[in-house]
Parts: sequence; structure tokens; C-alpha cells
Amino acid sequence: MIINYQFCFIITYFNQSDLSVLFLRTIIDISLSVNSELMKILIVDDNDSITGALDKYFTVKGFEVSVANGGRNGLSLIQNHKFDAIFLDMSMPEFSGIDIIETLEKNCQLKDKKIILFTASSIPREVLDELLQKEGVQTYLRKPVKLAEILQVLPHYKK
Repeated sequence: MIINYQFCFIITYFNQSDLSVLFLRTIIDISLSVNSELMKILIVDDNDSITGALDKYFTVKGFEVSVANGGRNGLSLIQNHKFDAIFLDMSMPEFSGIDIIETLEKNCQLKDKKIILFTASSIPREVLDELLQKEGVQTYLRKPVKLAEILQVLPHYKK
């Protein structure tokens, strides 16, 4: 649910000889709109700075955002909730993005996902190309990524 409140108070004081007029004009514009069409995004990355910044950015842009700061937590969210897009870091300690993809594929849960890989330049292109062949893995973005690049790929995965 999105609630937009806009309050504007304008106070004008006129003083003309003996006539004093206090003019108080209050404009209250309250618009309430229920938006069930919010795009649901999951960000899975072990770096708190990245997930925190993306969470704030996407929330301001009007997306519904969930965050997982580790692979196992991310896998649990992916398996138990539906997301319109999943940003998945490939290089996480203990349980990586590749581990998540392999687990989803093994459990026949990968094909209906919309995963966008976040990767550092150290991952070879051949590995990325192989992952892109899997149903459910849509594309990849190399870190550091510009926010404009992220917004460009999102409309392709809207409900």
C-alpha cells in the first residue's frame, strides 16, 4: 500500500491602514492509493553495504524489496516466496550463488525464477555463459554496477 500525504500551509498577512486581514489558507491533499502491482525484488549478497544501498534505492523507486545477507538465507527466501526479480551475488562465502542455482535446479525450482546474477570480473565468461543456459537465470551484471543498468533490466521481468 502506498500512501502519499502532501500538506501545504500558506499564511498571508495583509496590513492596510486600520484593516488587518489574516488570511489562512490550508491545502490538504491526501491521496491514498493501493498498489498491488509493486514489483517484488530479492537482493542476495553477503555485503551489507551493497544490500543496504540497493534496498534503500529500490524502496525509494517504489519496489517491494527483500534482502538476504547470505546464501542459505537467500535460498530459503527464494524457495518460500515469489519474486519478480532476484539479484544474486555469485561470490558469497559458505554458500555461493552457484550453490543456490544448483540447489534450485536439483529441486526442480529454477525454471520459474527470474535471476539476475551479480558478479565480480574474476568469474570467467564461460562460467557465466553456462549459467545463462539454465532456465531461470536471465542475465548478469558485472560489479561494480551502475544503478541505471539495474533499472534498465528490471522492466523485462515485471509481472
